[in-house]
Amino acid sequence: LIFNSESDPYTLGSLIKAVLIGIRFDLRLAIMVNIPQMIFCALPIVNVIYSIWVRRISNLYIYLFTVFLLLFYSVDIGHYSYLDRRVDVSVLRFLDNPEISAQMVWESYPVIIILIFLLFIFIGFKLFYNMVPTVLLAEPQVKTRKQKFLGFTIGGLIILLSAWGTIKQYPLRWSDAYFNTNPFISALGLNPILYYNDTKRFARDDFSVENAIEYFPDITEYLSINDRNPETLNYGRFTKTLDHFSQPPNIVIIFLESVGANRLSIFGNPLNATPNLDQIIEKGILFKRFYVPMVGTARSVFTLVTGIPDVARIKTSSRNPRINKQYSIINDFIGYKKHYIMGGSAGWANIRGFLQLNIPDLSITELDDMESPRLDVWGVSDHDLFKEAHQIFENIHAGKPFFAIIQTAT
Repeated sequence: LIFNSESDPYTLGSLIKAVLIGIRFDLRLAIMVNIPQMIFCALPIVNVIYSIWVRRISNLYIYLFTVFLLLFYSVDIGHYSYLDRRVDVSVLRFLDNPEISAQMVWESYPVIIILIFLLFIFIGFKLFYNMVPTVLLAEPQVKTRKQKFLGFTIGGLIILLSAWGTIKQYPLRWSDAYFNTNPFISALGLNPILYYNDTKRFARDDFSVENAIEYFPDITEYLSINDRNPETLNYGRFTKTLDHFSQPPNIVIIFLESVGANRLSIFGNPLNATPNLDQIIEKGILFKRFYVPMVGTARSVFTLVTGIPDVARIKTSSRNPRINKQYSIINDFIGYKKHYIMGGSAGWANIRGFLQLNIPDLSITELDDMESPRLDVWGVSDHDLFKEAHQIFENIHAGKPFFAIIQTAT
């Protein structure tokens, strides 16, 4: 809490929620770290109770890992105090110039005091771990089979639940910490070890500033961008619109998850597989420049919300913590109630966190929020989904416009 910034206010509820999310991440890490310890305890005959060598190996393992965790947490604290963000894979760039980085650390932090403080902590943990086996094995208690079975069952459930992090369909993910736009609150809910591991898969940048500058003139001309200064790389487009409505219209986007452009006759499919959609296109407006060049629903959601085609090499852009904050034109619908409605869970591909971070006032309605019965693995049926959406729209105040995205399963 010493890094709290008064310029970004937050509520007590947000603080408590962030702390609880952080505790769940810490529990997951604790389970992962202690898996070898569980194995040492479960081995028949050769285990921590009967073998002094196993006890020594177990003691050495947990002590070395504790030292590693303390050092990593120290780096994380220093990284956040310097850059206001948790440590991620980008910290490795400091190793490109180790002498300069070491000089920066020496000039920015009381290195000697920190090392002395850590040394005392290391010694304290060493004494503590040496004392633990003596205390635990001083008076061993004989357990009945029933007690062993109950202990194994209850303990196993606690371990599985702690590792999963939630009782929902999808496990706890880094995006769950980004439920608030306040950067301090989001950072508070993260675990540095797990967050670093989540960003490690995206170590290779998917962008090139040099290429962006080279092709910037072509892009600005293609997109009719007014600011064509390659030094700023500003892709913003500002247009003046005429208000033809006596009151703001309601806007509903129906996102057909399983319908690709290649199935539409207007894009050259000779099978006439989508006659109704083709008829709507003929009577409406087709935006031919809106497309996603790769397969995957998460990529389409990212493109729909940001207007940027998702071309990430690894997984999807919604999964990348390093680019999770994006601009969305949906936020420009000022005064609108904003809804994202889907029949399944929004936990896949970090979509929930991505939406909550980039559209702060968005209300997400998913399977657990609906009264309709679950049909299959994808959630409620699309028919029930539209009935649920209709009920949500009916409950909105008559004078309040709304913007809604309905994501179907078909």
